[in-house]
Amino acid sequence: MLTAAKLAKLSRKERSRYEAEIRTLSAYVKTRWDEKAVRPFLPAGYGAKIRLFLAAPGLYFGAMSRR
Repeated sequence: MLTAAKLAKLSRKERSRYEAEIRTLSAYVKTRWDEKAVRPFLPAGYGAKIRLFLAAPGLYFGAMSRR
């Protein structure tokens, strides 16, 4: 998720160069998120960020780019 947050800081045009990496990252995050044993160790708020990233990456990047 730290990588996704860094990608969110890029412009949409710059981020488009990383589409393959974003898909790989999404698959990895989904695999880890499905391992429910990991969730209790995440900082508060990460669950919402992860669910948003997995459900709607474009919205995630839009929300995180405004921070």
